[in-house]
Amino acid sequence: MCESHSVQAERLVVHLEETHHPQRESSNEGCVVERGRRAAEFYSAVLTPFSVAAIESVIFSWFSPTGVGPVTSPGLSALLGILTLSIGPFVPVAYSVRTGRTDLHISDRKKRGSVYIISVIAYAVGVVVFWAAGNKIMFVLSVAYLCVGFPLMLITFAWKISAHAAATAGMATALCLVLGAWMLPVYVFAVLTIWARVRLGAHTILQALAGAILSIVITALVFIVLYI
Repeated sequence: MCESHSVQAERLVVHLEETHHPQRESSNEGCVVERGRRAAEFYSAVLTPFSVAAIESVIFSWFSPTGVGPVTSPGLSALLGILTLSIGPFVPVAYSVRTGRTDLHISDRKKRGSVYIISVIAYAVGVVVFWAAGNKIMFVLSVAYLCVGFPLMLITFAWKISAHAAATAGMATALCLVLGAWMLPVYVFAVLTIWARVRLGAHTILQALAGAILSIVITALVFIVLYI
């Protein structure tokens, strides 16, 4: 009889240990949340508008079906694209970070205006350079960046639209129109960007979607009119 009571007591203790560990459950949930945040931070840091522009410059310079024109080689085309579409717009951001004026993602919307102005100027330089070089694919890409960047700049003065989402969505759209429908999976990067920016609290879902949709529509129109 005593042994039976002992066994029941042991079972009760095991049951209580299995079902009542709120601190352990809370700790596990906290780890999951922290991992999600780190993943979002990593993704946002890797696929910035500047890195995306560099990636596009390399891909289109080497794999464009129409080539890069009579003047520029694929290497020179990629270098010019990186200079005008990536490094040029990134310089004011790097300066602002170095001087402590803002962070890498320019979280404060009111501090984005000057960066956008310089970016738009850099994109315009790219348009002129690639037009003069007869480099059709990079000319069209530069026009797309200019046509997307200008409204983003205007909207940013009143509302914090997502440039990260615009960059990845625009890249996916351009790749699909130039290289074909087999590039559709690249849109996964746009979806992940939207998730990451919302997850970090950098943008609302509406701001992230707005950036992506605006970029998709404008990029598609530019490539349909000037390239296809």
